[in-house]
Amino acid sequence: MKYFIIGAVSSFMLLLIVGGIFAIRAEPGSNGTGVAPSNSSAPNPPTPNPLAAAPKTPSNAPAPTAILASDVDPATSGYTILASADSGCTIFAQKPDATTVQAAIVAALHDLTRILDSKPTVQGAFADVQQQHRGGATFTGKLKGLAIKGTIMCGIGDKGAAIIVVYDRIDAPASDWAKLTAALPMDTQMQEQSIGDGAGTISIPAAWKITSSSNLGAVIADGPDKEKVALGIGLEVVTPDSMAAGVQRQLAYSGQLTAATRMLVAPYTGPVDALKNLTPQLSEMSESNGGPSFTLDQVLQSDPVAAQLPSGQAARIYFSTTQTQSGQTVHMRAWAQMECYTVANGTWGIICNEVIGPDATFDRDLPTMLAIAKSWKLNDAVVLEHGNQNVAASNARFAAFENSMKEKQDAFDSYLKSVQHNELITERSNADFDEVIRGYRTVYDTETGDRASADLGNVNEIVNALNERDPGRYVQIPLRDEEFPLTQGQ
Repeated sequence: MKYFIIGAVSSFMLLLIVGGIFAIRAEPGSNGTGVAPSNSSAPNPPTPNPLAAAPKTPSNAPAPTAILASDVDPATSGYTILASADSGCTIFAQKPDATTVQAAIVAALHDLTRILDSKPTVQGAFADVQQQHRGGATFTGKLKGLAIKGTIMCGIGDKGAAIIVVYDRIDAPASDWAKLTAALPMDTQMQEQSIGDGAGTISIPAAWKITSSSNLGAVIADGPDKEKVALGIGLEVVTPDSMAAGVQRQLAYSGQLTAATRMLVAPYTGPVDALKNLTPQLSEMSESNGGPSFTLDQVLQSDPVAAQLPSGQAARIYFSTTQTQSGQTVHMRAWAQMECYTVANGTWGIICNEVIGPDATFDRDLPTMLAIAKSWKLNDAVVLEHGNQNVAASNARFAAFENSMKEKQDAFDSYLKSVQHNELITERSNADFDEVIRGYRTVYDTETGDRASADLGNVNEIVNALNERDPGRYVQIPLRDEEFPLTQGQ
């Protein structure tokens, strides 16, 4: 998806943000992407890492077959168990004798032959193009007769190779992968960078770059192979029956709607339906800004999570998309935590954290993306200061917007009146011609209300003669005044 980082979507939303009561904030000095609300009376502190925490398996999902952590004995295999799920493990080992990435991968595959039922099948290998001392491989195999998939990650240092292996059942729920990859240590080569005029920091590898950030700490970082981490992203949406949506339709009708003034329009729903409803509009906006188009292919898994806003609905969603740009199509996968909340007057909002990458390399890149997300930290004091400034600026922009809309409405009303007046003048002119053709005009008795027709060529003499006996009693009414009378102001 392509996102628009909103520094201040509304005064209400900004007050929520600077008050620190939504789940995707990061506490200064912490390594998590979410912290307990600043109000100590809040009953449900948010999850420390909303993207990495494992959601519950959906009730309709098949029960996983256990692959117990005890099947990997550190004493005999030389590996330490970092995390385990019902269907997999994350294990770590140091190999002093392995001095190249290739040697480390070969050593890991040899060890897996003893851990799994048989020798694993290598599906592909990868290496960091900028740092030749890092790389790994993906593999498939069987454990206790069950098909599994996994990733080997290696780093070469002064003490040899550090090897991490993550494996899981091929058909295991996505929540298991989230749990296993959340245990991976943060990349020591990541570089901390400031975001949003001192609003916070985030650590990214050398090959990554920050492509956008706001002074409230929202940030988007792009990887070298189409990976993306988007944190603290805010979107404002208006309902189809709202006044704002009506104004937008009017602007579109008159040809005055621009990409800068276009709003997202959708009924208020929960996160999954919001994702489905808004993806086509976001795709159009992305294309208009020179970005890719994208479609939502499938929601692979959705788990409700505790909302952080009073009116919020929140969920962690695992889904697949297809992106197309310049004739090239890439299949993508994403983890996102989204919360939808109502504002007022037909307006609602979304706050979102997301990691997304190509389907072919998503499992490989997920640990790095989660490490980036976990490194996100905000400076509360700076965010509060920026928030107050943004509230004032937002109010000023809203007042200017209202004035602009009033001017546009007044101009539109004036245009309609001008069109209507011109139509009336034309109709009155046509009525004059019709009256000449038919050859008579109505004469009206103001005392009795009676009407009679008089020859058009003699009507003036007839009316004057009648009024000699009773001045002002009789008037002639032209056809234009009968059928198309002028009102006051016309």
